[in-house]
Amino acid sequence: MNDNLIALAVASVALAPFAWVLRQRWSKIRPLASTDIRWRLDAPDASPVLAKRYEIHGEWMATEWHAQFQQQGKRWLLRATDGQLEQLREAGWGDSLGSDGGGITRNQAMDLLMLAKNPELEDAEVLAFFDVHLEQPNALLCAHHASALRLDSDKMALWHERPATPLQKEGLRYFQGKVPRSITAQAAKDSLTAIERGLYQSGRAQEWTNWLRFSDTWQTLQAKEVCGQYDIKKPTPAKIRDAIQSLLDENVEEWSEKDVVVQRLVELYPELELRKDTALV
Repeated sequence: MNDNLIALAVASVALAPFAWVLRQRWSKIRPLASTDIRWRLDAPDASPVLAKRYEIHGEWMATEWHAQFQQQGKRWLLRATDGQLEQLREAGWGDSLGSDGGGITRNQAMDLLMLAKNPELEDAEVLAFFDVHLEQPNALLCAHHASALRLDSDKMALWHERPATPLQKEGLRYFQGKVPRSITAQAAKDSLTAIERGLYQSGRAQEWTNWLRFSDTWQTLQAKEVCGQYDIKKPTPAKIRDAIQSLLDENVEEWSEKDVVVQRLVELYPELELRKDTALV
């Protein structure tokens, strides 16, 4: 009997560290109680941009979170992961949320991360097309309003029949050399999707990757603030295309970098340069 008690005591001592580890792990993954949830956040360490966005949209977010909890129940109470908390710190929320999340669920963490991001391009285009203007726009709010618009079949019919965007037309020129007159955005999207699929299926995926780099550079140089940084006039899409193509023809590895493209633009089109040396009279 004594031997059994001794063996049990030894086993308990040996297993104690493992039990402690299990308790620590469970404390990080166990669902939160509804009373633990922080429906409104106090984040004094947040960046000025995030603080402003949350000041404006925090009440709306709390309302959405309550609605999600009512719909999903206990599933919504899963606490934020360590990875999410680290992403929140890197996104600009600082250490206010604490190392253990301090009552933040996974869904809340995802929303807070989206609040820190700029709107997705397509969401921004949908809102702009329907003349929806949001204060302090961000990926979360724009995605919410764009999703609501996408559920309206009448609005989506108008959306699909809108003219192709300048970027879509540029993509068709890039691959096909010409753009059909009066092409709609949906038709352009379908054509580009077919081109992408064909390139991947034929083992020429690098050509699509080159287009993505091309389009990113092309879009960047369409922004007025970028042109202001380089003291150049806003170049036409054709001139940007010519500059990038000339770099590709010369196998310049840095062909998609802004500095390199701007330098080539000025070489090809000196009239774009705003800052010119003036001779002293």
